[in-house]
Amino acid sequence: MTYFNYHCILFIMNLDPFQQEAAEQNNKYSVIIAGAGTGKTFTLIGRIQYLVNQCGFSPSEILVISYTNETVKDFSLKCQKLLGFQVTVMTFHKLAIHLLKLEEEFFQICDDNYLQFITQEFIDNLCKQNPTLKKYFQISKPLSYLFMSKSKSWNKDLKKQIVNFISLCKSKGFNENFCRDLINNNKGNKKAFFLLTYLVFSLYESEKDSQKLLDFDDIILKAIFNISKINIDLFPFRHILIDEFQDSSIVRIDLLYTLVKQFKMHFTVVGDDCQSIYRFSGTETNCFKILNSYFSNVQYYFLKYTYRNSQELVKVADQFVQKNKAQIKKNVISFVHLDFP
Repeated sequence: MTYFNYHCILFIMNLDPFQQEAAEQNNKYSVIIAGAGTGKTFTLIGRIQYLVNQCGFSPSEILVISYTNETVKDFSLKCQKLLGFQVTVMTFHKLAIHLLKLEEEFFQICDDNYLQFITQEFIDNLCKQNPTLKKYFQISKPLSYLFMSKSKSWNKDLKKQIVNFISLCKSKGFNENFCRDLINNNKGNKKAFFLLTYLVFSLYESEKDSQKLLDFDDIILKAIFNISKINIDLFPFRHILIDEFQDSSIVRIDLLYTLVKQFKMHFTVVGDDCQSIYRFSGTETNCFKILNSYFSNVQYYFLKYTYRNSQELVKVADQFVQKNKAQIKKNVISFVHLDFP
């Protein structure tokens, strides 16, 4: 690595002691646990400044992963404004697409609604060919499992549950074989649901393959498979920073692991398991524990001062949030006090 001294006279890092400890450290693998309002973005930018000014990383060797296109744009603007230089900021999917393009892999991204279309066509045609099946679904007793409600919208609800289930399977790296196992291990309506799901899943994958289409989860899975083929000279990044790590799915953690091992990268991830709100879309609520199972010598840092809420509100919130024994324990402190919070 070449040493770059990017000193920005417009911005002098004024980190609190916990932010400074998290930003100015030399561990290969580090996790920053940042409770609400503790300044995670500020700390992350301070971490980038330290990597460039003190650790010898070039800005071109630093990759930041943010969750949405909007947060990517926002972080890029803050980085340029506060540091005076730019680093590469992407979403996980943009990174996966970038990796596939490095390998000159031909693919097309399928429409967001393609799975819904395949599901609708399959169920509608199935019911036309087998009226008894339609009647069975309408009168079957444990509808609460198969459908969202007992209304006349049973057909729509069934399709929605199949689509959601397949989407969750793919985000966790499961394939049709997972559904096949569920068929063998269940009975009655559950067995019927998993059988339908397996048939739709198989048809969906087959249709995509025949047209060389990839959905969002396929892109990441295929990128993981292709990483070993990529010339290291084409991938300049040596330190990856991931914002909102609590929103990571298992395939995204797999992508991080494969990149780090293939290109001997360092990483810093920032997040708070208390703020994990995307489980419905396949994120892992215990992704920090999963990370520990992938890597040894992961160092943890805690941001303890919150600048958003009063100590009175923090105390009330902690009494509720910390009832979840599975969560990482935190001690968040505020210097703001309200007599009547």
